[in-house]
Amino acid sequence: MPARHRDLAALSLAAALLAAGDRKSAARTLSALADIASTHGVSRIGYWATRLAVSAGIAEDGDNAPSPAMESLTSRERQVLALVAEGLTNAQIGARLFISPKTASVHVSAILSKIGAGNRAEAAALFAAAHGGSLG
Repeated sequence: MPARHRDLAALSLAAALLAAGDRKSAARTLSALADIASTHGVSRIGYWATRLAVSAGIAEDGDNAPSPAMESLTSRERQVLALVAEGLTNAQIGARLFISPKTASVHVSAILSKIGAGNRAEAAALFAAAHGGSLG
């Protein structure tokens, strides 16, 4: 079974455990999922697990700490992500950073994979969330 499906099933299980009142089992499931999801290449699911745990009151709100997925980006990838969040195209990113559009595209693909985003818009939203909602 693909890791994404398995991790989504674990997230659904945790939500069901919370609904059934089994907070201890839900906390274990969510904690494990938050820790392991980024290694499966589905960092976003780990983020959702953390948010569910926080909203259920079984974990501290760690929004002030940088996400492990964002920390895994190189400094160049962080630059590119900031420009993606501004809405720039690969050609515009290339011109701004003095790289080819193809190199910008390779960076964007790596970023999407590392942070578990499905597209540029989701990557921009994750960037904004990691920076307190601001894009600058």
